[in-house]
Amino acid sequence: MKELWYVLGGMAVFFLGFSTFVYPSIEHKGGGYSSACVGECYEQLKINREISKQKAIELAAYNEANGIVVVEADPGEKLWGGCMGCHGVNGEGGLGPQLQGQTFDYISNRLITYKRRGTVGSQSNMMWSQASALSDQDITAVSRFISEKL
Repeated sequence: MKELWYVLGGMAVFFLGFSTFVYPSIEHKGGGYSSACVGECYEQLKINREISKQKAIELAAYNEANGIVVVEADPGEKLWGGCMGCHGVNGEGGLGPQLQGQTFDYISNRLITYKRRGTVGSQSNMMWSQASALSDQDITAVSRFISEKL
């Protein structure tokens, strides 16, 4: 029992020393995720945003002057990139069921059900987090892509 008191006493001394001398002198220099951007950081962020806006305007003017037509990627195709890991590259199925050949209504109704945490089958819980991240526009876009392009 005597040893236990020595251990507890040593831990108390260590804790007091650390909290008194070491911890106050630790300086956080960033690293890791931080959403706090204040002072100089925020001013640089504003400058970078303005530069980006100006470059986008210049690029659009250049494209227009030179007859370059930029075709935006199908938003549903972009979203499909997150689906193909389970449903197969062409919607042929895999870990998840086959989506190839399904109708727009079928896909969108399933996604809406999953978004509301509804159960459709044994793997519904796997889709809850996926569907909850989708907006109504996303559901429409990915449903249209799957039903028309796969």
